[in-house]
Amino acid sequence: MTPQALVRPRLRSEAQQHHVLDLVLDRLSSQNSKVAYARALIDFLDWYDAGQRPPLSKAVVQRYRATLLAADLAPSSINQKLSAIRALATEAADKRLAGARRRRWY
Repeated sequence: MTPQALVRPRLRSEAQQHHVLDLVLDRLSSQNSKVAYARALIDFLDWYDAGQRPPLSKAVVQRYRATLLAADLAPSSINQKLSAIRALATEAADKRLAGARRRRWY
């Protein structure tokens, strides 16, 4: 594995975050859903960027879920946040972004 493969670019720039968010938000029709999903994805991407950023997988999402549980969020809030992440994974796989493969890992 090359050193470049170990370095993952951060999604710190506003343009990068908007591109990632637009992948998911464009498929939603409800403005309330768009706001909720945007907040959920921004929270997830901030958490993901703060860590070591292993390849996105079921294990990574389960760690994030554990973080949400530890924060004493309501189960409905956790499910809504996970739905946004699932939508992101689906869109990334459909668009073949970042080596994403179309498989169900959530």
